[in-house]
Parts: sequence; C-alpha cells; structure tokens
Amino acid sequence: MKQEIQQLEPSVDLGMLVGLLLTDGSVSKRKTTWTIELTGKSEGLHEIFKEKVRKLFGKELVESKDKRDMQLTKTKFSSVKIAKLLFEFTPTFRTRQFEDGSFPNSKIPDFIFKLLSHEISEILRVMFSADGGISMWVSWHKKKQVWEIRKRVFLACKHPSIRKQIVALLKQVGIEAKDRKSGEVVIWKKSEIKKFRSLIRFVSRVKVTKDSKHWTGFEKTQILDIAIKTFDLKKRDLQKFKTKEEVINFVKSFLTAPVITSAS
Repeated sequence: MKQEIQQLEPSVDLGMLVGLLLTDGSVSKRKTTWTIELTGKSEGLHEIFKEKVRKLFGKELVESKDKRDMQLTKTKFSSVKIAKLLFEFTPTFRTRQFEDGSFPNSKIPDFIFKLLSHEISEILRVMFSADGGISMWVSWHKKKQVWEIRKRVFLACKHPSIRKQIVALLKQVGIEAKDRKSGEVVIWKKSEIKKFRSLIRFVSRVKVTKDSKHWTGFEKTQILDIAIKTFDLKKRDLQKFKTKEEVINFVKSFLTAPVITSAS
C-alpha cells in the first residue's frame, strides 16, 4: 500500500476520477471526516472508480447496496487529506442547483483542458457513461411519408458552466455539440455521432437504467452501435412497416444480425 501522498499531479487518471465525482459521485463532510463516494448502478463505472482510487491513493474502498434500491451500489472511502487535495482542483463537487436557483461554483479542472486529445476522450467517456447516453426513437415524417429513426447522444447536466466546459472539451477532440439550457449537452449530427463512437464511446457494461420503453437493460455501447447502423438504412427499408413498434423490433434485430439494406 502506498503512503498517503502530499500532492496530486495532473493526469488522465485524476481527470477520470474527477469526472466520475462530478457526475455520479460526491465529496461530502460526514461528522469529522470527508467521504469520497460513487453512487450508481453500473458495475463498469464502479470498477473504474476503484481502480483510479487505488492507483492514485492506494486506498481500499467499501462497497454497499442502497437499502431503498438494492440495484444501486455505493462505493466509498473516507479521508480528510484526500478531500483537501481534490478541492485544489475544483472548489466543490456538488453540481446540483440550490433552492434559491443559483448553482455551486464547481468546475471541470483547468488541467484537463491541457491533456492530450485521447486523454480528454477517456475522461469524457466516463462522464457520458455516468450521466449521459444515446436516445433513439421512431417518428413519422408526414411530408416525406416515411418512418424516420432519430438519435442523439446526450449528457444530462443542469449546471450551466459545466455544460459549457463539456462542449469545449468535445470541441477539443473534434466533436461539435450543443449546449441546451434545458439541461443537456447534445450531439445531433450524423457526422458528429459517428465521431463520438470513434473517439469516445461509452464504458462497456454500462446499461440503460432509467425508464426507457425500448432500451432499458441494453448496454449503452449496443445502442450506439445500432444507431450507427441505422444511418445506412434507406427509405425503402422502412416502407413495409406500419407501426413504430415494428420499426423498433426491426432495429433491435441488428443486435444479432447484420443490417440488410436495399440495393443502391
């Protein structure tokens, strides 16, 4: 076990830990100590959290289930010293809005913007995996008389400054995104979603856990791969379907079979 360190050096490992703490994590004072914690349902993210904590601090963590939701896991450790070291990079890890409508002065650390492009991508991967995902839905285009499969990559974030920083980080790796005041960073364009898959993706084994009529239980990487495949579909490929459900079932078949499109 390594000795407790006196300072933290900027690194991609530290950036990934901070990214997790700003999304699914927290650094909070409890009685006389500070607790660093990750809360969520994704085993893959908890494994990354534990790996980074052990690598950076040599700390072992305690893992437990939330009594109100047994699918929810809490991984944590306590350390006043490490909390103080982390606060050197951002004043607070709270991003939730206060009751008066204001936001805490949390931010993405400056050093992350100075990392290499592929290192920034690794940090964005854990952040999008924790608080983001990909939405895919079917709608009927009345004018064109055709089913359309719409998709978007998103990261839910109410904190306006952090949203702007995420958009800036995406731009640094070559991806165009929009800052929505409703509380999301959104990637809409076909070219940009393809770049997201190539450069960032999601952490493997992280599943859609929030209520979703069609995609709950699927891995986010699976949905992203399906979305990319649907870009190759032509109008004639969807004309035979009468309902949204039929189109969705057709799209789900891409999980086990290659896309078969009409001849060009």
